[in-house]
Amino acid sequence: MARSNDFDSANAGERRADERLQRLQEAVRLFSLYFRLPILLSRRRELPLAEFRQRAVFMEKAQPFYVTEYLTALLASEQQRVIQVLDDSLGTHAVILLMEDVAVLFGPFVTAPYQEKTCRQLLSRFTRCDASLLLQFKLFWCDLSICESDAVIRAAQTLLEYAGLSQEDTPIRHSQITKHDRKIPPQTEAPELPAWRLGAFQKVEERYAIETELMVNISDGREEAAIASLRKLLYTSRPQIGMTVDLWPQESASAIMRNMIRFAAKRSGLNASVIDGISLDYAQKMRRLTGDPRATTHLYEKMISDLCREIRLMNEKGFSPTTQRALHVIQKHCAEPIGIGDLARSLQVSESTLARSLKADTGHTFTQLLKTERMNTAARLLASTSDPIQVIAAKVGIPDQNYFVKLFRSVYQVTPSEYRNLALFGTSIEIK
Repeated sequence: MARSNDFDSANAGERRADERLQRLQEAVRLFSLYFRLPILLSRRRELPLAEFRQRAVFMEKAQPFYVTEYLTALLASEQQRVIQVLDDSLGTHAVILLMEDVAVLFGPFVTAPYQEKTCRQLLSRFTRCDASLLLQFKLFWCDLSICESDAVIRAAQTLLEYAGLSQEDTPIRHSQITKHDRKIPPQTEAPELPAWRLGAFQKVEERYAIETELMVNISDGREEAAIASLRKLLYTSRPQIGMTVDLWPQESASAIMRNMIRFAAKRSGLNASVIDGISLDYAQKMRRLTGDPRATTHLYEKMISDLCREIRLMNEKGFSPTTQRALHVIQKHCAEPIGIGDLARSLQVSESTLARSLKADTGHTFTQLLKTERMNTAARLLASTSDPIQVIAAKVGIPDQNYFVKLFRSVYQVTPSEYRNLALFGTSIEIK
């Protein structure tokens, strides 16, 4: 009977732990977003300490409260409810909330921005601090979120109340490392850092190399190579382990990537107005996304494709900046009732200058170029949609269906209906 009671009691404890974990998951996710901080939640004995240590440990001898043995002993303690604050001598912090069988680990985090003088003093207490070690420590420090310890403690107290537990009788204990400092003699040689920490240092060099590769490919108009470089860059820059959610500020990341792509296109010599016309379109589309990384990546790729196409046209045909800008406007606004006077005013040149530039570079007049662009667009719609002919005619700026059919036949030597039927069988038609 006693064994049966023990078994029932154990099952009840398991159920309570499961219910508490489930209840806390959403609250932990929201706190993680608010603080921009990795937060781990699990049963006490299942807390993924390896993930925490991979972010928190820079020099193990100087951070004894982050070693596995100390953290394991803390999680296995009989203390039912406590908020344990870990303050190490290298300026990083973490907060562990223990409640019965559940543990929540906030951090690591720092309480101030990186300052070279302060960080040099911190490192110098334990080892010889040269420029290489200081740079690695800066990368480590700047990868952590800046939070106030008191704010994180209040978040832990809020989780207690959210879990249905009183936080008034929950002690707050600080594991300060000052006593251990005197037991760690300074090293004359730089410490041997973990391989994964050195790997993080090497990844910075790798990321810069891929960024350079991406920009060179874009400026040369190599679309496929540029998209491959983009994918490599996004892969190497993904959030590191230990993060419960993607904490990148999406809008800022998108702006930085767009600027990198724009600057690469500008290096090719492509006209700034063409670049801006493409960039602004995608900026607006990206602002409408809500944290969808796949959709954002797709827009990056389309933006690169559009710019590379313009760069290739520029390189192949050697068009003047005026002609480049004019062709871009015609391509983008061919469905609108645009005339050469409207186009000249938008480009801030005279009609005669624009007409001479178009004729010299392309051999065609503005009216011919506009007609060709409209018919090309109509051909793509005929081949890829089931829209009626009248609808397609209106979409390319020609509301008169009979006139549209006449223009289309003058370019493709077949009617729109015949073109659609031929396209269904995979027959391509060249412009005459």
